[in-house]
Amino acid sequence: MSGLNLSQVPKKPREWPSSRSGSSANKNKNQVATRRKHRERELKPLKNKLKSGTCTKERSRSTKASKAILEAQHNLCFQQIGNEMKPDYEEHDAILIACCMMQIKAKFDTDEGLNFIQQYYINQGLKKFGDNGKNTVDKELRQMLLRDCFTSDFVKDMTASERKKAQSTMMILAEKQFKKTIKGRVVYQGDGTREWLLREDTASPTALQEAITTTCVIDAHKGRDIMTMDVPNAFIQTYMPEAKEGEDCIYMKITGMMVQILIDMAPEYCKYVVLENGKRVLYERVLRAIYGMLQSSLLFYNQF
Repeated sequence: MSGLNLSQVPKKPREWPSSRSGSSANKNKNQVATRRKHRERELKPLKNKLKSGTCTKERSRSTKASKAILEAQHNLCFQQIGNEMKPDYEEHDAILIACCMMQIKAKFDTDEGLNFIQQYYINQGLKKFGDNGKNTVDKELRQMLLRDCFTSDFVKDMTASERKKAQSTMMILAEKQFKKTIKGRVVYQGDGTREWLLREDTASPTALQEAITTTCVIDAHKGRDIMTMDVPNAFIQTYMPEAKEGEDCIYMKITGMMVQILIDMAPEYCKYVVLENGKRVLYERVLRAIYGMLQSSLLFYNQF
């Protein structure tokens, strides 16, 4: 390759001070300033050599050499990683990486991309997906009713603490990437429960990312067949523990459009509706672990 060889750029091993406090910190700053001045003196002849080019070819070489010098000055990784550490890509790998980079750069600014990654609240989702969205909402709520995920209580029978701790519930709609179907999920807003839940009641054992990556590498190297399994509606197949004497029951609040949908499915819910700030609200006692609850993962794990 024409131009300046980076091997001409002198390298000096980096020295680290034993301590960064007190006089050692000042000494470190002086060492950095000294190394910078020393490096500028070393690069000065090379810069002068670049400026002496008169023909077009020499100027082209000068431009390449200038970029090489800047890279040598500022890119520490370039100085530390040799050619043996640089990965080689096949053509199909390069195409895949390029497509991913372009999609990230464009922020998935396509109708299909937005549907794959975008989740909608129930009002927006029904406008977006129309009848398919409405059928999905009906299916999700009907499934929760059939599984007895919650039961209604009169507000007068609840304690003030239970009413205060009751968390809102929302319906999320999204389009599945491969099946092109609409997925609905009732989600309990569990962030507000962090105030009174202990960490040991919400944390469940999980596999380290490093462990998963290591086993995947071994499986790929050995050419093993891998099977993945999905447990449908895993959380709502898990029962909530009964509240002990003196403890508060767990309640959720259903508001907005979901109230009317539940009443249409089960008219007996109508007598439990109360008005809060001019809006209809249903207080439901939670009987099964619902997505969004901080303790759902641990309860599901403890079944096995």
